Amino acid sequence: MSEPSYAIRMGRDEAEGNPSITAAMDQALAWLDAHAIESGYPFKAEDFALVARIGEDEAGILTGLVNYRWMYIKLLAIHPEHRRKGLGGGLLERAEKLARALDCIGIWLDTYAFQGPDFYPRHGFVECGRIKDYPLGHDRLFFEKRL
Repeated sequence: MSEPSYAIRMGRDEAEGNPSITAAMDQALAWLDAHAIESGYPFKAEDFALVARIGEDEAGILTGLVNYRWMYIKLLAIHPEHRRKGLGGGLLERAEKLARALDCIGIWLDTYAFQGPDFYPRHGFVECGRIKDYPLGHDRLFFEKRL
């Protein structure tokens, strides 16, 4: 076997005509998926999005995916004009209803200590992990809620 060579692909490289980061990610996922199938645990992730509207305007969005009977919340964002009006809690409530309808056993997510870490525990989530200094001076928090 010859010595491997390594290449770094960064987002800024796209404009310089270097190989696509998306193509590299797609290839990596294909390899991982093949291994998961061989192991008896094929990926069956399904993306979803919930949107809260006030009139015709999008006021909040929750996105995620469901895989292995767990829901992962990727993003929860509320338009600045509509924060602290219950929309985040409403989106979490609807995500939980969806998770139950899909026979999930739990929901998990990650956030940062500077983004309202008390919000999720108020909705029944418990901290299940933490990375200190991510970003420096703050922590990245992981929460779960068993259904």
